[in-house]
Amino acid sequence: MIRFAAIVIVLIFAVIGYWFADPARAKNVAGVFDNLINQTADIEQDVFEFQALEAINERRQQLNLAALSTAPEIQDALARFGASQRNLADTRLKDLFANLQSEFPGAQYLSATVLLDPRDDGLFKSIAKWEDAGNPQYATLSTLAFRDGLRKGCIAVLARQLPPFDLEAANREGGRFFQRCPHCGSAHAVMLDRKSQTLILACPDCQKPYDVLAADTHEQFRRATDFLEGFRLPGIASTPTPNEDSMLAIWSAVLRHCRYEYDNTSMKRGEAWKKPSETWKDAAGDCEDTSILLADALASAGIESRVAVGWNIHIGQHAWCVAKIGNQQWVLESTLQLKADQTPELRTVADAAEEYQPEQLFDRQHLYFRNDGKERAGCDDYWADSRWETMSVDR
Repeated sequence: MIRFAAIVIVLIFAVIGYWFADPARAKNVAGVFDNLINQTADIEQDVFEFQALEAINERRQQLNLAALSTAPEIQDALARFGASQRNLADTRLKDLFANLQSEFPGAQYLSATVLLDPRDDGLFKSIAKWEDAGNPQYATLSTLAFRDGLRKGCIAVLARQLPPFDLEAANREGGRFFQRCPHCGSAHAVMLDRKSQTLILACPDCQKPYDVLAADTHEQFRRATDFLEGFRLPGIASTPTPNEDSMLAIWSAVLRHCRYEYDNTSMKRGEAWKKPSETWKDAAGDCEDTSILLADALASAGIESRVAVGWNIHIGQHAWCVAKIGNQQWVLESTLQLKADQTPELRTVADAAEEYQPEQLFDRQHLYFRNDGKERAGCDDYWADSRWETMSVDR
C-alpha cells in the first residue's frame, strides 16, 4: 500500500514537472487554475472586445486585408440578445441572424460563430483562425464574452452594412444602399441604374412604388418633385383669384414659347428631365419638360396642378399636366402646336379619361401613386384619395 502511494506521488510530481518545465504549458495550466478560482468573476467586456479585434486584425494584416472596426450598434444589439438567452453556449445562430437582420436591415453580409475555450489566449486564437475572419467582404467585428462553467466563450459577429439610401451620396459615389419601404416596412437594397434615365422605385415585397427619380441635364438623379423649382412665367401678371382665364393664359404662353423637341436632339444622352427655367430658356423640350414647366408656372400663379406620367392611347408613354380650379379638373396637353391666333381648347379630365391613363403624379411636395388596382386605365379624378396614395417627400 505504501509502495502504491509512493508511486502515485511520484507520478503526480512527474506530471507537474512535465507541465511546468515548458513556459507555454505552464501558462496553459495556470489559465485552467485561474478559471477554477475566478469562474464567477465578471468578464470585462470592453477589454475582451479590444483584444478580440486586435487578434483578428493581426491575422488580416498578414493577409493584406483592411482592418475591421467595431460596430457599437451591433454590439449593443448583441448584448440585448445575450440577455434574452438562458445558455449562450447553446445559442442557435439562426435565431441570432433573425434578430440582427430585423434590427439592421442594411446588413448586406453577416456571419456569426460561438467559440469556447478554457483559456483566454486560446479563445482569441480561435477567433483569429475563424475562416470568415479572413474574408474581405466584412468590415466590422462585434463580440459578446460569457462564462460556461470552467470555460470562457464568446459570440462573434462579422458584418458589412449598407448605408441608408441617400440620393446625394448615390449620385456622388454610386454603390448599393438599403431602403425601408414606406408601405410595408420591409427593407431592401437599392442601386441606381445609370443606364435608366427614369426610375420608379418599388418595394420587391409588397410591389408598391414609392419614389420617382429622373436624370437631369447634368446627369444627376433628382426626385421628380425637385424639378418643380417655383418658376413663374415672365410677362404673365398674377391675379388675386385664379380662374380659367389665367389658366388659359399660362397654358397658351407655354405652348407658344416652347417647341416640341426630343431629348436626344439637343443632348448627348438619350433622356433627361429639364428644370422649368432650362426649358423656358431653351424654348424647347419634350413632354416631361414642358409638362413640368406648365405645372410649375400654374402653381406659382396659385392654381392647383400636377404632372401626370403614364400612357396616351395614341402616343404611348407620355407626360401631361392636370389642373384644378374649384371642383373642376382639366387635362392640359403641353405638346400642342398652336397657330398664331389660336387658343387651346379646355378639356375636362372626365372627357379625356379614355385617352389619358396616368400611373404617377407629382407636384412640388408630393408623389402620388395609383391605389385603385388599375393599370393602363383612364382616370376621371386626379385628386381623389380613393384613387391615389400620397407620398410626402423630404426636401
